[in-house]
Amino acid sequence: MSAGVLLIEGEELVGTMVCMNLEDAGFRVVWTRTPEPVSEPFDVIFLDLDFAGKDGVEVLGDLRRQGLETPVLAVTASEDKQTKVAALDAGADGYLQKPFEVPEMIAGLKALIRRRQD
Repeated sequence: MSAGVLLIEGEELVGTMVCMNLEDAGFRVVWTRTPEPVSEPFDVIFLDLDFAGKDGVEVLGDLRRQGLETPVLAVTASEDKQTKVAALDAGADGYLQKPFEVPEMIAGLKALIRRRQD
């Protein structure tokens, strides 16, 4: 059975690229363009922190306060180190800065899944 990824990415082009590459790598992907309550179990969450009108770090913090234990890879185009620190403090298990290479993204997601299984 393939690992399930919840892809939360608001940008159409990035979401399409990530979804296609993850599916090509054998992942089962559910893509949503807005942060919504997680209703099914996933092995890992790809969370874009850059949402119009919403702070992705706050969304992540809310998910953790609601008891979500699924590993989260926080992704942003921001070069601000404070964003990285805030995301990790809010409960991100990994961090990826855009633009990123596809192999780096896939390796990061696989590492988070492995850690959860150990």
